[in-house]
Amino acid sequence: MSDDDQDRELGRVAGEIAKAAGLAQKYRRADYWLPYIKQKEFFDLTLRHREVALFAGNQLGKTEAAAFMMACWLTGIYPK
Repeated sequence: MSDDDQDRELGRVAGEIAKAAGLAQKYRRADYWLPYIKQKEFFDLTLRHREVALFAGNQLGKTEAAAFMMACWLTGIYPK
């Protein structure tokens, strides 16, 4: 195999890896999502309390946090 063939093959494999990583980030967003400090505190409260409520101002991630929490409850997959 010539150097050009090896370079082409490495480029193809690198492209496939990049595509797979992009798909993982698109379809497995929960694996890449990191909560803000207040969201983390809210999640920690769910360990000790049966009922919790998240009150915050506009554009602070309430919907995203609730969606993440619901995804964890529905799938049974929880972050460390």
